[in-house]
Amino acid sequence: KRDSGTAACWGDWGTGGLCSDVDFHGTTEIYSSDGAFVAFKKDLGTAACWGSWSSGGNCLGVDFSGTTEIFSSDGAFVAFKRDSGTAACWGDWGTGGLCSDVDFHGTTEIYSSDGAFVAFKKDLGTAACWGSWSSGGNCLGVDFSGTTEIFSSDGAFVAFKRDSGTA
Repeated sequence: KRDSGTAACWGDWGTGGLCSDVDFHGTTEIYSSDGAFVAFKKDLGTAACWGSWSSGGNCLGVDFSGTTEIFSSDGAFVAFKRDSGTAACWGDWGTGGLCSDVDFHGTTEIYSSDGAFVAFKKDLGTAACWGSWSSGGNCLGVDFSGTTEIFSSDGAFVAFKRDSGTA
């Protein structure tokens, strides 16, 4: 309930079904992975995470100040700060919870599959991919120049070049 800052959670406690300790007051958006949730307070620059720690249910130490968008895979989250070109990732490293080597400067969009992320720099025609290689986390050798849109399925991505009609 946005007005009162309360919420009801139910289901498997280990994957987010128990949220009685979560303070929802000021929450502007809620995001989910397969086993965790994030209650984001954009105006305050804070968030609360709960559920399975291996799916992103533990975001202690993540600085949400300046975060403009949050993205999720099955087991990880990305808090993207568009203005500064930085991001924080947490959750399962194998599904994108580790992004310390990714340069987010110039990123125009972030996309996710079930186990990977793509930070797309449309203006530069480049992208960085991380997470599970079998879910699209390895895009070495992909030519993103001229790409207008990226689409995702559970385990793959398509870089579409609208003007040329190619992918």
